[in-house]
Amino acid sequence: SLLSFGYLVIKTVEVALNIRKTIQALLNKVTQQGLGLMNAVDQVFLQTTNGQELPDSAMQFVVTQLRMVTDWFQSLILGFEIGIWLGCVLAAIITLTVLLLTFWDFRRRVLNLRRGRWTFRKKDCLLYMDSNFMGAFIATTVVGYLTVVLAVTLVTLPIAWDVTREIIWSMR
Repeated sequence: SLLSFGYLVIKTVEVALNIRKTIQALLNKVTQQGLGLMNAVDQVFLQTTNGQELPDSAMQFVVTQLRMVTDWFQSLILGFEIGIWLGCVLAAIITLTVLLLTFWDFRRRVLNLRRGRWTFRKKDCLLYMDSNFMGAFIATTVVGYLTVVLAVTLVTLPIAWDVTREIIWSMR
């Protein structure tokens, strides 16, 4: 489970590093669509008026909207990065602490067994009941880690993203 935890940390760090590229690609697509729409409107106006150019002030609204959307996306990127990094660090600390406590508890129980002290009922320790323990332990480690990362990201995102933070702040 410690190795799967290490692998999981490496993969979530890769996701955290790639989140900027992914959302930036989305932003580039939105910007290209907006600029393409502006160009299409300009071309239609040019054809309709027999060569008359559309004044720059006519497209100022669209340019302002594109800048606003760009700022929103940049803020969203920052919010996701803060949330994922905070989630990764917090989940790593919690998961590593729980794993170390589990190893310590296992060692303590084994030493107590060697001394003849049973910390559990013998009838609950049938071999066939514990054969899936390692798989369940690894799965619980992975699911617990990912749950903490997701929960922290979802809680942090509305606070770190300017748009939602301003909406929440204006409701006070």
